[in-house]
Amino acid sequence: MQDQTTVQQLSKLYIANDNGVLRATLPYQLFGPLAMKGSSFYVGSNEWLNKPVTQITLEITWLVNTLPKNFGDYYKSYAPANVYGNDSFRVNCSVLNQGTWYLLNPEPMNLFETDEQGTLLPSTTLCLQISQELLTIDPSLIREPVNYNPDTVAGFMKMELVAPDHGFGADLYVTVLSDAVQNKTPLPFQPYSPRVDKLKVSMC
Repeated sequence: MQDQTTVQQLSKLYIANDNGVLRATLPYQLFGPLAMKGSSFYVGSNEWLNKPVTQITLEITWLVNTLPKNFGDYYKSYAPANVYGNDSFRVNCSVLNQGTWYLLNPEPMNLFETDEQGTLLPSTTLCLQISQELLTIDPSLIREPVNYNPDTVAGFMKMELVAPDHGFGADLYVTVLSDAVQNKTPLPFQPYSPRVDKLKVSMC
């Protein structure tokens, strides 16, 4: 007998970061202009509240003309060697259930993916397993508009930047820029902020 599990791409998404609501039809900064440790991105949908869900997959396509070729080279002026690299940026993902955020991944996940040669890929796929007790089915919420506020109790996922300690380096930039000017060395690049071209969210 064939497996009846089907994958459904969510058609209506509410997306936001700590700075406010975002428009999914335009490229946007995932964590806002200052992507620091603790910065968060939110995805909301009431489609996953009316049926059992065991997995949610986020497919992020980056705005490639803004993506550095290598973060180690991009940030070489910011910190000692190996502090910034392609695998330095990590996130935790949580789901909101009955007003409480529950962590989905046992270990922080890489925000960016690379090929076998270590080259950054133009997209990232995050697959998140969800136990039934973490996603309460409530068909009555299907009719409610999706909106995130302090009173929201369900229907949202959160992606939080948890590493490295200085995030994408916004708090370091003034210092490294001043040092470069004083020492007459090449100026550092401005802190990078991840820009999303497209986001697909699916569930099964």
